[in-house]
Amino acid sequence: MESFPLPADRAALLKAFDESRTGVRGLVETGVSSVPAIFLHPDPYPSVPLVPATAEAAHDWGFFYVINYSHLLPALFSTSDYPARMLAAVRAFNELPGPERDKHYCHASADVGSGVSYYSNVDLFRSPSVSWHDNMDIAFLKAQGLGLQATALEEASCLEGRVMVCHYDPVCPEPKRTMGIVPHTDPGVLVVLA
Repeated sequence: MESFPLPADRAALLKAFDESRTGVRGLVETGVSSVPAIFLHPDPYPSVPLVPATAEAAHDWGFFYVINYSHLLPALFSTSDYPARMLAAVRAFNELPGPERDKHYCHASADVGSGVSYYSNVDLFRSPSVSWHDNMDIAFLKAQGLGLQATALEEASCLEGRVMVCHYDPVCPEPKRTMGIVPHTDPGVLVVLA
């Protein structure tokens, strides 16, 4: 990924944000009423044609489920309520008090082998604008605690990867001025959007 030169004041703002170790959720907790300058995107909603139903769901609800992966789900999830339990666990972690999240803060998957890593924006110092989300990475060995069956990863051909990445997008005070995440390609075998 290309790195962008940073003006001294922008570099200082990024450093201060990273050193707060509380991510975007920490900004929300302080009661920010406007999006800080490092999060401003020049064109947060570029003219990209979307499937109408997807665009409507993203606009009206803020999320959508990709469905019809039923041939993979039995191998991955031990119970039908797994997606709801996983989402609840991700939300619960991200809504812990800042000092609790801070214990797991690192720089973009630096030490996911320890179980859980928490950070904001994998490309924090390399992108022209910061995205309005935080990440939690969970090592797959720890993912069994969230309901994955012991053999699920092998059966789904997911042994090459060792991490599950969970994005958390807290409520934004000015959603038309930033993006939750920029267009990108996920490198994983399976991506579940919720």
